[in-house]
Amino acid sequence: EDPELKRVEEKLILDNVNGVARPGQLLVIMGPSGTGKSSLLDCISGRKDSKGGLGGYITINGASTTTVREHLVFQAQLHMGKRASTQEYEKRVDEVMEQLGLVKCRDTLIGGASRRGISGGERKRLSFASEILSNPSLLFVDEPTSGLDSFMAETVVRQLQQIARDDGRTVVVTIHQLSSELFVLFDQL
Repeated sequence: EDPELKRVEEKLILDNVNGVARPGQLLVIMGPSGTGKSSLLDCISGRKDSKGGLGGYITINGASTTTVREHLVFQAQLHMGKRASTQEYEKRVDEVMEQLGLVKCRDTLIGGASRRGISGGERKRLSFASEILSNPSLLFVDEPTSGLDSFMAETVVRQLQQIARDDGRTVVVTIHQLSSELFVLFDQL
């Protein structure tokens, strides 16, 4: 037997569990760190390997070279493909920026470790904007309030609530810790 190969013991974690997440609802999966919230989200969203995937940033000397609007136009082109015109990309980007309160920072560089850019809350909303460009009916969001102060955390959750209500989307969120102010914003726990 190869000493590099280790036998992994199979362990049943969940059995015969079900739930319902309805359109227009904001649902939270809550629990302490390390309890499997992100793994559960990976399972129910159909992601096979949460550790894999590709990603990247365009920087010059470590600084972001992309504004919020440029980033979203690029994302729209990826999501909408050649079936849409430049005017359609731009119209959709403008709608999403308006919906998520990103209009005031549309021409601001996103920034990064070495260059100040948009705020943490704006960065979270930009991430949501990138995802909803393609009008998904179901949105999974993993730990959207981590690293934010209580004011920004509430702002982000209210934005997710608005996405669910206004567009009839189902939004499923994982959260490590939930204040009473945030708790009342969710439809299901």
